[in-house]
Amino acid sequence: MFTLCRCVSAKDKGLAVGFSAFMTSMLGWLLGPIIFGSVIDGICTVWDVASSGTRGRCLLYDNDVFRLKLHAYSSLALLGCNFFLLLGYIYARCTGCLDDLPADICISQEKKTKKVKGHINGDKISPDEDKENF
Repeated sequence: MFTLCRCVSAKDKGLAVGFSAFMTSMLGWLLGPIIFGSVIDGICTVWDVASSGTRGRCLLYDNDVFRLKLHAYSSLALLGCNFFLLLGYIYARCTGCLDDLPADICISQEKKTKKVKGHINGDKISPDEDKENF
């Protein structure tokens, strides 16, 4: 999340965080149960058939295949996540968006912060200065 906020321009940060949350919910909460449900349904060896001829619940799973497929799909998902994490890291290193800000920019930001309110950075303000600020 921090890399996302530092690699995007200031005007696009809200859009980037919103898009990230959308894709996380879309891929994680919607596709995950569908994919794992189809994997689990594919492992069933004996199905209960209703009187109308439709397939019902699973009566018997092949436990060895169940174990192997469940761990294989989980491992593939983690491998894919780590691949995209590595790709993002390489992009961030190549573009330099993870580098520290230059000292003159940091100093000017500190001055702006102190001008707005002196006690933001923990500085003590005398009662006379407090009256002048407000």
